[in-house]
Amino acid sequence: MLRDAIIKSREELNQQTAVLNMYNKKEKTIYNLSKEQGSFLFFQLFKFLLKYLSKTSEAKLKMITICRNYYRGNLIELENINDFDRTYKSYDAISWFTKKTFVYE
Repeated sequence: MLRDAIIKSREELNQQTAVLNMYNKKEKTIYNLSKEQGSFLFFQLFKFLLKYLSKTSEAKLKMITICRNYYRGNLIELENINDFDRTYKSYDAISWFTKKTFVYE
């Protein structure tokens, strides 16, 4: 299921690459969005995973463990992860997602 979603996203991304340039009136490239393909693909996968991941305390624990491993040595983010572990409630999801912490980046 995830593999199929990745393949589909990749195909859509390849089809849209040619259209990802924005032009001004002189048709001079202002910003080439095709350079952002990796970020775009990551965001699409991230949305897919958020939508289909189980919403259990076990899933939360697994995410926290992965984040702690990824940010090991980064004391600031580890403290943010600990704070998330202690205080997170589902109604705070948007707030956590928009904070400049490990969840946002």
